[in-house]
Amino acid sequence: MFSRERSFHPPENKTPNVTVFIQDSFEKFLQVSNLCAGILCVWDDDQSEVLPIASYGIPLAPFKGSKRELLNLYIQDCLRLHPAPHLHGIVKDKLWKEISSLKDVESWQTKALFIPAYIADMNFVSICFSDSSENLSADDQLVKNIAEVVQVANFILSAENMKNRLDVMEIYVREIGHDIASSVQAIISKLRNISRGLIKGPAAIAKVKEAEEEIMATYRVADTLGITVDPDYNIGTGGDFNGIDTLHDVIKLCLSEAAERHIELRHDYSESNVDLWGDSKAIQSALMQLVMNAIKYAKGSSFVTIRISSSRDTVEFSVTNRGLAILPEDELNVWDFGWRGHKAKEQHVNGSGIGLYTVKKIVNAHGGSVNLKVTGDYFEVATFSFRIPKKKILRKYFVTLNK
Repeated sequence: MFSRERSFHPPENKTPNVTVFIQDSFEKFLQVSNLCAGILCVWDDDQSEVLPIASYGIPLAPFKGSKRELLNLYIQDCLRLHPAPHLHGIVKDKLWKEISSLKDVESWQTKALFIPAYIADMNFVSICFSDSSENLSADDQLVKNIAEVVQVANFILSAENMKNRLDVMEIYVREIGHDIASSVQAIISKLRNISRGLIKGPAAIAKVKEAEEEIMATYRVADTLGITVDPDYNIGTGGDFNGIDTLHDVIKLCLSEAAERHIELRHDYSESNVDLWGDSKAIQSALMQLVMNAIKYAKGSSFVTIRISSSRDTVEFSVTNRGLAILPEDELNVWDFGWRGHKAKEQHVNGSGIGLYTVKKIVNAHGGSVNLKVTGDYFEVATFSFRIPKKKILRKYFVTLNK
């Protein structure tokens, strides 16, 4: 029988750090290859963004922070020149100046070894340096060595990402369950009062309408959950709808939530009709998520403004509030799965970091884009928005895809 008492117990205060395994593998690759320094990154080709994950002979921290854009530009330049393993000049590049300020590189070669790698839908890029010209060449053995590092990194990152997504999804589902249960409880209370004759006449009709709006809001929450967890979400067979109607429907669905925090919902648009084509329920859910977020993070007894602006080819929905500050370092990440801002965590505001991710997922499926603009200090004005193509543009886009 297994004995817990006599078995080995690892120290409870030490948890495995996934970056350590990747760092060790990358260091060994460079040492075996007689290279003196390098950086290993994950590359997002769609967004043209880099995430440094390991380094050797060069500090990693600056390139994960303020100097990240220099690394971005260098990788883009390398990929434009030759999207395969090759030697790439660096001595005149701004990245080289930055590395020179961090490290004595007088003996280094003035060309870097650029090795892109792809495995299981993940892009990796390694940029390596040598102090000997004999060691710097994009030969088969170097590519084989980095392939092993990439396999280790991909396995570790994939496992870590899956764990993080499951943890966040668990929180999200728990919050969704609580919200739905609270909403259903409020609906049941209204209907019981009517059925028992406690509320009659016009007041009963008003309560039935409130219950209907709450049911629709609950339905939207449940329907959005399906979009969030569907890795292959697309708008399928969409239809025609009016953006102005969508705005007014969202305001009705969010009125009770706004009233609880004494938030006034305002709207602003110049056209009486904005024709769109797509998944009308999903766009309504996306706008509703932005409004509910604005209400949640708004300063008490203030107002939230929902706007629609139209150009020749696109329509933009935007939601503005005066609320909790969003730090500059958070602005690029607010649309990521599971991301929560530092201020929201400090203030213990409920949330799971999935709502804005779902908005971006819906908007991207419509061929659109999301945006955030902030101004102010501790309490600031924040405008979350998304832009989608108009009816004719979107239909043309889908016809092209289906050919």
